[in-house]
Amino acid sequence: MMNKLVISAAIILMFFVTGVPAWATSHDVQIYIEEEKCIFDPEPYIREGSTMVSMRSFFEYMEAEVEWCTKNRAAVGYWNDKEVQIPNETTKPRVNGAKVEISRSSEIVDGRLFIPLRFAAGFFEQEVEWNADKRAVMLSNGTEHLATEQLDTDYEEATVKEEKDEHSSSENYEATGNFIWPVEGGQVVSEYGPRGGRFHYGLDIGAEKGTPILASDSGKVVVSGWESSGYGYAVVIKHDDNYYTRYAHNARNLVSVGDYVNQGDIIAEIGATGNATCFHVHFEVRHGGKGGGNTDTHRDPAKYVIQD
Repeated sequence: MMNKLVISAAIILMFFVTGVPAWATSHDVQIYIEEEKCIFDPEPYIREGSTMVSMRSFFEYMEAEVEWCTKNRAAVGYWNDKEVQIPNETTKPRVNGAKVEISRSSEIVDGRLFIPLRFAAGFFEQEVEWNADKRAVMLSNGTEHLATEQLDTDYEEATVKEEKDEHSSSENYEATGNFIWPVEGGQVVSEYGPRGGRFHYGLDIGAEKGTPILASDSGKVVVSGWESSGYGYAVVIKHDDNYYTRYAHNARNLVSVGDYVNQGDIIAEIGATGNATCFHVHFEVRHGGKGGGNTDTHRDPAKYVIQD
């Protein structure tokens, strides 16, 4: 009994002295942003494989606004045209009013709200990598631009393949000429347009993990697989009149290259693969297969999609 009391007292003492939970140490992990080491107070820690960071400290470091809403008992952060509300002990914060799902619950430690670093980084459009040698999390910008350039190459290769494919024919599917919303009940969590100093070439539509992703219109699957440039599992469909739609960050793809799909067919499931911090699909509409990551080929999906 005495040993148990001593151990309990030690755990409590550790919590109050270090300002972090007893199962973490104050020097568990380091964080670098654009190769610059960041100093946060209170310090981040690792819990069950997830790096946790003080929301206020991280947002202030990123020069964003953050406040505590007493009525909802939630921290509210603002950056550019985005707003996030994160209550204590939740895995479903709200981004621009829409619920998203994160891997680890938020938690209050020593009066500060801690959130998963991967989610916080994603809110600021940062790419996240683990450096085992430094035992550090490395954050950097620019992933989406690289991913877009890679997809341009995919589109060009797919277009060339289509021209050489003697069996390619619109008779294998029933094209409608209209695009439908690819996720039933999904809500936009990030718009098309300038975002965080870069251009966001699609709509991010949030939904529960595993929610079906539907083909926005009929066409032929020209890309289906993992994109190492940051978009995880992705599907690209070529439609009539040289239009393409793209669906990225999928939990898994349910179609293969060469498949013909009809509008409304299930092609994938909502996930958070690649550089994603919440469950959503990155949805693009493009016209033409060329262009080096520019708005000449990209289109605002909201202007093309018919919603019920």
